[in-house]
Amino acid sequence: MDSLFLSNSIYVYPDKLGVFARQDIEEHEVIEHVPVIVLPESQLKDLEKTDLYDYVFGWGIGNVLPSIGLGFTSFYRCGEMNGTPPNAHPLRNLRDNTITIISLVPIKQDEEILIAGNQPAIRNSIEHNSHLKQ
Repeated sequence: MDSLFLSNSIYVYPDKLGVFARQDIEEHEVIEHVPVIVLPESQLKDLEKTDLYDYVFGWGIGNVLPSIGLGFTSFYRCGEMNGTPPNAHPLRNLRDNTITIISLVPIKQDEEILIAGNQPAIRNSIEHNSHLKQ
């Protein structure tokens, strides 16, 4: 497994979702490479009763395993959901249980980083993640 890191080039606001560029980010730059905590499917019902559930997304073949990405992965918003083209892409590594966020285009300082439609984080429920690619 490659070294994990959380970039110094991004930030979040404490009161809302969204990840923003602290500085200009070049095209195809790795923004962050972070681990994913994968839980047994049997724990999903318990997670639904917690505030943590808002940050759970599907993982594994068929996206049936509840998981939580570390770093800022649970704070990225999907570009397509708000009508804006994504400027970053999450690469999911099921073998190493990691996610790497890579910029698709240059991103300006203070611009929001929006991920492509196979986003690793969806705020509602794990069922919404059935469209995710492996």
